Amino acid sequence: MIEEKNKFFDEEINLSDLIKDVYSRRFVYSIFFLATVILSIFILLSIPDEFETSTVISVKKSSENMDSNPLGNVALTLNPLSSLGSNMGSNRKSYALRLLKSRTFFEYLVNKNENLIVELYAFESYDENKNINFYDDEVYNPTNNKWKEGLFEGGEPSILLAHKIYLQHLKIEEQESLENYLTLRIRHQSPILAKKWLDNLLISFNAYVREKEQDEASLSLNYLNSTIQQTQVPEVKAVIANLIKNKIKDLMITNVNEEYILKVIDKPFLPEKKSYPNRLLILIILMILSLIFMILNSLLFPKKNNL
Repeated sequence: MIEEKNKFFDEEINLSDLIKDVYSRRFVYSIFFLATVILSIFILLSIPDEFETSTVISVKKSSENMDSNPLGNVALTLNPLSSLGSNMGSNRKSYALRLLKSRTFFEYLVNKNENLIVELYAFESYDENKNINFYDDEVYNPTNNKWKEGLFEGGEPSILLAHKIYLQHLKIEEQESLENYLTLRIRHQSPILAKKWLDNLLISFNAYVREKEQDEASLSLNYLNSTIQQTQVPEVKAVIANLIKNKIKDLMITNVNEEYILKVIDKPFLPEKKSYPNRLLILIILMILSLIFMILNSLLFPKKNNL
């Protein structure tokens, strides 16, 4: 048997023999092909549609740049808290990328958008005709704002697990040709939630970074004001006074700028057409794969009377 197979592989493939073999199995292959198509259609129809929205953003440089500041080394010596801002200024884009996917920011996002956890866990379906979202009452009861008993440990969904689910919907792409630009995408079964989540993400992220750096600048100001009162050397007082001036400037920027770190270039849109799945393309690929399988089967395991 092994010798016969080796002999077949060594021989040049005869196209006419291949056609004869496929034709001799036409009934079996037809049933297999038809079954593949029907099964693929059923599976593809069971996959829910998903809609994707995106936004192009520019990551703003920090208002504080220690490297270009000739007083930076003195500031670091007098005020260790200033290094927090300088780290972000050195690589603002990397900082934003890490923070966007962090559990710390997600917890802040949940606190600012109370319905996010409900939308993550209790979403059931989207009616495209009525443009309405439906939620599972067996998971969350909107009447008394309570989760179903026994469904989650502690009575509520875990923030850590919710964070993992949220990241499955979020995709961040770096623009290689543009240094400080990012593309954020959110894909969901509901186009309404996709846009809502992306809008809230931008607003909350800017607010989070603004509040964080505002607190840091306030702490720095308190430290510098305390230090300048204890210093008697006029030169050092002049340096500290200049640092205080810069910190006041930073605080002013945090108070007046809503797009504090992420500047929207192309705002999120409400998707009109689904982005996934491309059922026709997937079906064509599966059909081609089934045809390749049948041809390979005839090549590797031909009927003996066709040899």
